[in-house]
Amino acid sequence: MKHREYVYAGEPVCEINDKDNKEFMMNISMAVIMSLEKRQLITAEQKKRCIYELKRGGSRNGK
Repeated sequence: MKHREYVYAGEPVCEINDKDNKEFMMNISMAVIMSLEKRQLITAEQKKRCIYELKRGGSRNGK
């Protein structure tokens, strides 16, 4: 399959930030995790841990 380079030629795209689009960012993160497991780049146990950390907020220092 030939690699294609795509260029967006429309109007400027608004910036996506965590505060305003928390649910959207959560869905994107979940999709990435699911994709990694489907492609067998992470195990089911690693997927569970990632989802746990994602839902917890990802903070390691207990904030």
